[in-house]
Amino acid sequence: MLRPPTDFELARAIYQRYRATFLDFDEAAPSRSARIYEPIDVGAVAAELAGGVGWDSVC
Repeated sequence: MLRPPTDFELARAIYQRYRATFLDFDEAAPSRSARIYEPIDVGAVAAELAGGVGWDSVC
């Protein structure tokens, strides 16, 4: 049985995946509704974590 990721592992995976798009926010041509809001794909983050844990392990 796979263990769920730690909070640190989860936060790091999200940071590594979305840091660039978060920093690329342009107020003149916004790609999302607010600067501090960056939607994430929970299933994709879960798949990137070691062992390919299920998305329900990261919710």
